Amino acid sequence: MNMKQIVIALTVLTATGAIASNSGQYYQQMKPWTLSVGIPFWQGDHKDAGIDNGFLVSLDYQYQQGGGAHGSFIGVRMMLGESGGVESRTMGVHYGASTGFGGGAQNLYLKTAGGYYNTDVDGAGDEWGFGGFVALGYMFGGGGMSGMGSQGLSLEVGWFWAPSTGGVDNNGFYAAAGIKF
Repeated sequence: MNMKQIVIALTVLTATGAIASNSGQYYQQMKPWTLSVGIPFWQGDHKDAGIDNGFLVSLDYQYQQGGGAHGSFIGVRMMLGESGGVESRTMGVHYGASTGFGGGAQNLYLKTAGGYYNTDVDGAGDEWGFGGFVALGYMFGGGGMSGMGSQGLSLEVGWFWAPSTGGVDNNGFYAAAGIKF
């Protein structure tokens, strides 16, 4: 099983778990927005070109929250990297699902998202297409991902992918810290 098949399988499992476990009972959470900042660690062609890491910023709105830490969200994400005068810019919009596990307040969570992204690399071109991410995270404090009774701080690590442009692939790992508001 290659990385693409693993990511697709995790996306389907997370979305299915979030839908099936909620039985249609959603509520508006107290802190629906999450602002995340982090570092992408590019692999493949980006890394070969010397763009090992960069800056990541993401803003998500969790518009449906089920019991525990299950829900759906929409958001925007941007990643910037540079090496030797070659700049890489990735930005796009996504839809995703999250599901918590681990008992109690379900502070440990799995999050997946897919959407429409643009990859723009100097000298290689500009391409729009499917992109997304899958992540494992931890929400600090009580209340899980709903943010109720919690500090609203999270840490997550994951895998991202975005369209290739001019033969330059765009994927890798990332680490990010988030705050709910």
